Amino acid sequence: IVVDPGIGFGKRADQSAALVGAGAWLRARLGRPVLIGASRKRFLGRLSGGRPVGERMLASVAAALTAVDRGASLLRVHDVAETCEALRVRAAILAAAGKAEAELAGPS
Repeated sequence: IVVDPGIGFGKRADQSAALVGAGAWLRARLGRPVLIGASRKRFLGRLSGGRPVGERMLASVAAALTAVDRGASLLRVHDVAETCEALRVRAAILAAAGKAEAELAGPS
């Protein structure tokens, strides 16, 4: 069983934005993985200055990365290749940062 908070359905833009960032909170309270499906939603158009649906890829990728950082377990996206690339870059940056931090900390 997966929790889908229904991004965009009967919600204001600020409510949908809050839910994108609420994955860890929802998972902790409901005990289930959280699916975020924010891709190309109307609230992203509003947050990105009124962009039409066909011009919301960057906003959608940003929402997906934020959702993962904030605890989402699953994503529903339209721009699969672009989202996967962004997630791979994110993972590489986090891995490099972790390695650098460990090296700077020195031996335990």
